Amino acid sequence: MKKLLLTSILLTSALCAYTEDSSTILESKQVTQGAIWRYGLDRAGVNNTKGVPVKNGEKWRTKIGGQVLSSPVFFDGIIYTGSDKGFFALDAESGKEVWSLGIKEGRDKEYQGVVSSACIADGFVYFTAGDGQLYSVDMKTGKVKWSVSPKKSQNKIVAFSPAVAYGLVFSKGGNREISGFDVETGKEVWHGRDRSPATAGVTVTKDFLIGFSPAGVGCRVVNINSAIQLPKNFMPSLAYSCSTPAVVNNSVYGTCAALIGTAPRYPVVALASLESNVYVTKSIEPHKEKKEMKAVFSSTTVWGGSVFIGCDSGHLYVYDDKQLDPLWNFKTGGPVRSSASISSQDGIVYFSSYDGKLYALNAKTGEQQWDHTISSPTKVPSYINSCPWVEDGSVYIGTIDGEIVAIH
Repeated sequence: MKKLLLTSILLTSALCAYTEDSSTILESKQVTQGAIWRYGLDRAGVNNTKGVPVKNGEKWRTKIGGQVLSSPVFFDGIIYTGSDKGFFALDAESGKEVWSLGIKEGRDKEYQGVVSSACIADGFVYFTAGDGQLYSVDMKTGKVKWSVSPKKSQNKIVAFSPAVAYGLVFSKGGNREISGFDVETGKEVWHGRDRSPATAGVTVTKDFLIGFSPAGVGCRVVNINSAIQLPKNFMPSLAYSCSTPAVVNNSVYGTCAALIGTAPRYPVVALASLESNVYVTKSIEPHKEKKEMKAVFSSTTVWGGSVFIGCDSGHLYVYDDKQLDPLWNFKTGGPVRSSASISSQDGIVYFSSYDGKLYALNAKTGEQQWDHTISSPTKVPSYINSCPWVEDGSVYIGTIDGEIVAIH
C-alpha cells in the first residue's frame, strides 16, 4: 500500500536555505510516495490502516543478526530495518531477504550498524549509521547512491531518524545542528542554527523543524525558511528529553526522561502550541508512594484525543491531549521504551515491553486485546528500542535477539 509522505506539507513556494557562504533558493520538491518512522513527518505514531484486533499468530520470523534497535518501516510490500549488522530489506509477506547492506565499524562501540529508523522517499531509503554516515540507498536494489558525513560531526551521527522534505534530507546528529542534504547529490546545503545535541528524530511541519535534546536545553524549534531558532524558552521543562516530538494541530507533544543531571526529578509530559505559546506540563509519577522515579524514553503517540507514553515503570500511560489529565494506564512486566503505534481504522494501540511481549490494547479503554511473546525478557534495557509498525492486518517489530517478527 502506497503512502503520501508529505500530507502535512503542501508548500509550493521557494525555500530559503542558509548556507555557509550565502542564502540559496532551493526549489521545493514535494515527495509523492514514501514512508517514515512514526508514519509521518508529524511523528504522531498513527497509521490509517487496519490492524490486528484478533491475533492469528506469527506470519513469519526472520533472523537478521545482532540486535535490532531500529524500528521497521513498511513501504510497497517491503520491510526496511537496521540492525547492528547493517541495513536490510525484507519481503513483507514471506520475511525473505530482498537485499542487505553491510556497514563498516564506527568509532562509537555502543552504536554499530544501523540504529536509525528509515525514511523512504521517491525510490530511495535514507538512514544514519554507526560509521557516522547518512546514506541514500536505492530501495529496490540496495545500491548506495551517496553517503555523507556532516561537517564537524566527528562521525557521531549514528541514531537519528532522518526526514525528507522540500528536496532535502534533514537530520540532526553529533554536529549539534540540524542539517539539510540535497536528495540528489548528498551535498550539505542547509544548516539550522542550533548547537544542541539530540538523541532522536527530527519532526517537520510546514514552517519548522523540531527536535529535543538530552543535554538540558529542552526543545529546539528552527524556522525552515530562515534557519533561525525560536526563543530558547520553548517547552523549558523538557530538558533531558530522549524522545522525538509529535506535532498535532500545531501543538508539540513530548516527554522529559528524568533521572539525569544534578537535580533528578520525576519525568514529565508536556505540550505547547506553536501558535499561541500555551504551555501545559504534568508529572509522570508511577511510584510516587514509594518515592521512586522511573525514566521515560519512548516518544509520544497522539490519537483520538489521547497521548500515549511508555515508561520504565512498566506502564503505558494515557493522557488527554488538551490538559494532559490522566485517562488510564496499563502495567506490563518490564520497562516500556517502545513508542506506541496505532491502527486508526480499528483503534488498537501496539507497543512492546522488556518482558519480551508485544501488546495490543483498545486505544480508548485500555482493554487488552492480546499479547504475543516476541523475545526472551531483557534484564538490561538498551538505550533505544524498536517500536512496532502496523500495516494492513499485520504488525512488524524488531527484537533484541536480532529478529524481525510479523504477527497477523
